[in-house]
Amino acid sequence: MTDNQYTVNTSKQGSVSSSTDGATATNRMWFVALLTHQKYTDSCVNFLAKNTETASWNVYVPRKKVLHVYPNRTKRKVDRFFIPRMLFVSGMEEKEAFGHVRNNPYIEMFLPERALPRTDAGRLQLAQVPDSDMARLRQAIEAVAAEDDIEITKENLTSDSVIEVCDGNLAGLYGNYVNEADNHFLCFALGRLGNVKVKVDIKRCILHKEK
Repeated sequence: MTDNQYTVNTSKQGSVSSSTDGATATNRMWFVALLTHQKYTDSCVNFLAKNTETASWNVYVPRKKVLHVYPNRTKRKVDRFFIPRMLFVSGMEEKEAFGHVRNNPYIEMFLPERALPRTDAGRLQLAQVPDSDMARLRQAIEAVAAEDDIEITKENLTSDSVIEVCDGNLAGLYGNYVNEADNHFLCFALGRLGNVKVKVDIKRCILHKEK
């Protein structure tokens, strides 16, 4: 187990992860839960483990251990949350997700998708992130060495080129290519949350020009 992997012991079939283990993309979708406070992340995950009826649920916490240097020069590995107050849940129906909003004291809400039509009951549908994008996010978080090499941004990152990493820990990762002051970035959308922006070594990449 790596130092950033996160698991919960439970008799249910659900799994909890913040590593790339099992990160192969499937056709499942992920809901985005907004926590009442970042410090309740572990408590929320444990509550889900004990109170989720669906057997095949999954939770992903986008965080990893990074080295932090304190003012007194003490060095210590600490949790870095890449998307504060948020975790991702898959494998449950919207009805059960709404139940957690009512009953889970650590979840403030699941992000709604305002661009979609309301349900027959007049309720906003929940925002969802495709598993293929979640797999790319997990790979990027696990692979980057410096915490400044990856960020979630609301920038409108458009490009006429696609970049694919062909070597190193990011091999296989692909997305839109952005060049900013001779710094090279691979970018891909993460639903309502914006875009994931990953700094890459252009020498390890292949550029594909779109027509």
